[in-house]
Amino acid sequence: MDELFGLFNKKTSTLVGVDIGSSAVKLVVLNRDKNDIVLDSYAVVNLPPAAIIDGHLQELGVVADAIEKAVKICGSKLSCA
Repeated sequence: MDELFGLFNKKTSTLVGVDIGSSAVKLVVLNRDKNDIVLDSYAVVNLPPAAIIDGHLQELGVVADAIEKAVKICGSKLSCA
């Protein structure tokens, strides 16, 4: 787990992970709590079937809106994300 802590610099204790899949956008927010990494919040926003086909982005605006919605679900702490 020590190698994971290397992802955090001294000024930042929050990480955001985004997975854009063919059926949904998933977003997680991780925070450092002393020597542990904890899941702060997460969101799953479904995508329409035509947004991503065979791993290729077809509808950029739809996916961007889904990411924005996921950030809003996760809370105001991510307003700069």
